[in-house]
Amino acid sequence: QKVGRIMSEQPGQTVVGNDSTSHEKRKAGRGLKLVAGIFGCLLGLFVMAAVVIPLVFNVDQYRPQIVAAANQYLNGKVEMGPLSLSLWGKIQVRMQGLKISDSEGRTVVQVDDAGFLFPFMPLLSGKPVLTLGMQRPQINITRDAAGKLNVMSLPKLATEKAPTESEGTPSAPSSTPSSIKLPGMVLTARLGIRIEDSKLTIRDAATDASSVIDHLNFEMKNASLTDTAEMALWGDLAANLGKSIQVAGPFKVESTLTPRVDPQAGKFLGAEVTAKGDFSGLKVEMPGLFLKEPGVPAQFSAGISASPTGAKINSLDFTFFNAMVKSSGSMTMAAGEGQSPILEYQIRSNEVDFSGWSKLIPMLREYELKGQGSFSAQASGPTERIQYQAQVDAKDLSAKAPKLKAIPVMQFSMKVVTDQVEELVFSMKAPGNDLRVKGKVVSFTVPRAEFTVSSSGLDFDQLLVLPPLKSKENVAAESATSSAAKGTVAPKAPVADYDSMLEPLRSNEMASKVTATMDFNLASLKFYDVNMTSIQGRMRFQNLIAALEKASLGVWDGTVRSDFAFDLKPKAPHYRYSLQVADLSLQKAVDSQFALLKNTVLGSANFSMQGTGVSFNQDAAMKNLEAKGSWSVKEATFATLDIGKVAVEAINGAIGKVASKIPGVKDRLLSAPSSRETRYESIGASFIISKGDFKMPDFVAKAKSNGGIDVKGTTEVALKDGYPLKAKWEFIDTYNFTHARDLSIDQAGVKVTNLFAEGNNPVRFPVTVGCKAVDPCFSYTEVPEYLAGIALSKMTKAAGKKVEAAVTKKAEEVVEGIVGKKASPQVKKALKGLKGLLK
Repeated sequence: QKVGRIMSEQPGQTVVGNDSTSHEKRKAGRGLKLVAGIFGCLLGLFVMAAVVIPLVFNVDQYRPQIVAAANQYLNGKVEMGPLSLSLWGKIQVRMQGLKISDSEGRTVVQVDDAGFLFPFMPLLSGKPVLTLGMQRPQINITRDAAGKLNVMSLPKLATEKAPTESEGTPSAPSSTPSSIKLPGMVLTARLGIRIEDSKLTIRDAATDASSVIDHLNFEMKNASLTDTAEMALWGDLAANLGKSIQVAGPFKVESTLTPRVDPQAGKFLGAEVTAKGDFSGLKVEMPGLFLKEPGVPAQFSAGISASPTGAKINSLDFTFFNAMVKSSGSMTMAAGEGQSPILEYQIRSNEVDFSGWSKLIPMLREYELKGQGSFSAQASGPTERIQYQAQVDAKDLSAKAPKLKAIPVMQFSMKVVTDQVEELVFSMKAPGNDLRVKGKVVSFTVPRAEFTVSSSGLDFDQLLVLPPLKSKENVAAESATSSAAKGTVAPKAPVADYDSMLEPLRSNEMASKVTATMDFNLASLKFYDVNMTSIQGRMRFQNLIAALEKASLGVWDGTVRSDFAFDLKPKAPHYRYSLQVADLSLQKAVDSQFALLKNTVLGSANFSMQGTGVSFNQDAAMKNLEAKGSWSVKEATFATLDIGKVAVEAINGAIGKVASKIPGVKDRLLSAPSSRETRYESIGASFIISKGDFKMPDFVAKAKSNGGIDVKGTTEVALKDGYPLKAKWEFIDTYNFTHARDLSIDQAGVKVTNLFAEGNNPVRFPVTVGCKAVDPCFSYTEVPEYLAGIALSKMTKAAGKKVEAAVTKKAEEVVEGIVGKKASPQVKKALKGLKGLLK
């Protein structure tokens, strides 16, 4: 009305009264018609332009220039379909297909329907909006064998761009102003992106794995220098990640970005970012390993602000199932040259109850995991020397297991403070079991660890379901059965090279810097019914030397002490050791299923050994082992070997062979001693191990009075497969335990007593021991010859005396028959001399 009134008024004209009012109304009506006509004409022009311009103006003619310009900035190739223009309410340029390939010719982006929208109204209001839209694009990301992503190498660097026409032409020097005033149109311009129903494929050439994510949507609105930009990523997924992860269900991530710009100076002042995501509706499954059902909470939220002087994390929170993690922090940029940014950061979790996590991790279901855990951490200071600390706690942890008889309850706590573990504490309690570990690690760059292990008692028999021990016979039987079933000899297992396995340790610079000690003090330890007590000592590692120092324990009524040191620096490690055993009951060892001693000697054992060696590989270790020592067993008996029976078998075997030469002994076989067990005051020897041989030059078994047979001799064992044994022992029946000394015969009127004994000495004979040290066999082949020699010698002497007496008597009779009994003294003297000659 105002416009119409102004346009209709004539200078100097005044309207009065009703006629004037009516006249004014008529003029206003004519003005409105004029304005409506003007707008109508403009609208008609816009409609005509919207119809005519796309028909007259061919936007597709610029497609080659657009493609060429795009290719200048890409390490790849852009292919674009025909372009079309629409001006209905907006400027819209549509592409009938867009394809972007990398330098290898692999498709990175491909879409059939894409375009740009440029609405008129925002443009007319001074806030232009440009929106890029894509419908159902396919995006392919490839990671090559070297670990590079094709999308990262797609843009050309500044040095790779094609030269422009002006390059190479010197330009006049110009100065860059410290600030640029941005036009208002630029400040208010906004960019938008909308990608609908896209398909993302990620391939990893190194692992030959691929991941496909379908139904992805992305939208960005109001991206500008002044307005708050809104972004959203959402979808209803049916995705495969790799070969074993399936993801299905809805999710959504939303974020905002609010920039702060000084429009006058054209400076960036800062920005605020908020984000939140909700993945609770997803189902995530790794068959047999992990399962998240829809509805299990999985969310995050963040609030971050940034400026040229630094950034601040107002909040960064995560929630998954019943675990919640909250964090915040800031980064302040360096105030001056040579200074470092300053960091402040804190993170903390709630106390997480582990009992429900078996729903997510199927492997935990049978273990019935229980307990709670939490952690917290913080860091502060310049980035070049950040100070930090962290605390991890777990309490009342427990779990069932098929191999557990009882359920242990564990506590754990660890505090880390800037380059060290200030304190680590672990404890375990169960019926009959108590264990506590405490320690610290000083310096992560040159680590020095100190630990102590203590216990009032550990009973693994009460805690664990232990597999039954296999006897030597059972192992041999199983091996034979297996080989027979296969019809072939069992293949020999490959020999492990333990020395080479240590090469990564030797080549690790950090390992050579590590120093570690562990002191242990266990009141008792029970395992397979073997009860060990007062277990003490120290384990040490320094300069690649591992050592066990002053270790001792009580077992089977005795004590064991040892020291070991292993130098791991040489390719073939060197080691030294010493071992002492005092008053150990071998009977209790055998009763405790200690199979190593089963077929040896029973009694109270003492043992000492010192030595050196090279290499952990069996053959080389045996060859390079050097040692010496001694052993003895007091109040001893042989566990399964009846020395008396062995002696009787040896003598009876000899009698059977001697009978062909001395018929009188044929039926004089000995009976086994009434007592099976032979008893010894002591058994023992010194020994030497050198160049792959074990030698005992002075083995002696001293029998108790009337309790057994003495044994002495030499023994050698080759330290190689099977441990071949070679020993020569002498059995000495000092106390006539076998009654072999009582054996006598009356042959052809000659009586010989103590047939197999030399003079008044006890019966003795040699025995050869062979086969293997773990399964010895005895040979009596020398016994018949040895005993027969003694018997024949004694019989020859007895026969000689009988012949001598008979000849002397016959000579006297002959002489007397010649000269008569009444001979002169001279004749008698001559006869006496003759008798002596006849003898």
